[in-house]
Amino acid sequence: MILVIHNEIVLIIIGLSLLVLLSFTMRVVAKDEVMVVCRMRKVHRTLRGGLHFLIPFVDVGVARYSIAEQLLDVPILRVETLDHEFVSFFIHITYYIDDFILFSKIDTDYEGVRAFLGQTLTKFVKERTYHDLKSSHEELNQALYQDTTSRFLEMGLKLNQIYCYYE
Repeated sequence: MILVIHNEIVLIIIGLSLLVLLSFTMRVVAKDEVMVVCRMRKVHRTLRGGLHFLIPFVDVGVARYSIAEQLLDVPILRVETLDHEFVSFFIHITYYIDDFILFSKIDTDYEGVRAFLGQTLTKFVKERTYHDLKSSHEELNQALYQDTTSRFLEMGLKLNQIYCYYE
């Protein structure tokens, strides 16, 4: 009788141990997410949406990122034109994460992006009068897009659209 109870306790302990091990092994990633996995403290791979199995205690899911389009709004910037008129700008950027491994390795500096956009905008606007600026609105958006694209690629991001509003 004692042997039977002892065997049942051993089976329960083994069953619970397997459940705990399975919880360390299985990862469910939502269809609109990506999970970055590290193996031995180095970025190993990314997992797209679905059910995945990791090597317990070796693979660790370190971060989840959305694959949906992201939005970055740059607050109002006041810039002086060539004819000393002040113009207020608001920049609206849509992007998505393109390289999840690169993005997870660096600290994305959105304040640096805002400062960079401010410098690019200032350089563009200071060379034009207020009247010229109105006729070159599309040119301004193109200049911002071209200058910002390479900056975003360095951070693992893909620039989708940039649009500048001003008054």
